[in-house]
Amino acid sequence: MRESPILEVIAALNGEGVKVVVHDPAITPETPLAGQLAYVRHGSAGLKSLAADLPSMLRGDCSAVVEAADALIVTHANDLYRDAVANSGATPVIDLVRLKREAASRPNYNGIGW
Repeated sequence: MRESPILEVIAALNGEGVKVVVHDPAITPETPLAGQLAYVRHGSAGLKSLAADLPSMLRGDCSAVVEAADALIVTHANDLYRDAVANSGATPVIDLVRLKREAASRPNYNGIGW
């Protein structure tokens, strides 16, 4: 999530009133966010409006995000997120990084950009 293009997607969803929760293994709710928020505040108009909401969107536990999600957007390929998707049941998944080749055959699984 750090200075990632996914922040624009999060900002757009947030701007439309969609409740967004995020997980990044490198950023927890306890992580000082001054640098991240400085980047966000100096970005697009959508990013500027996201700066105030971003800290409350962060979750330290990936499984809590999966349990609460109506849909998952995956932007990092790692074992934590592979496991999360494997345990997501029928929750729709939008995979931007091709976590697993065989997962693409699931009816609720959508790959974008690969």
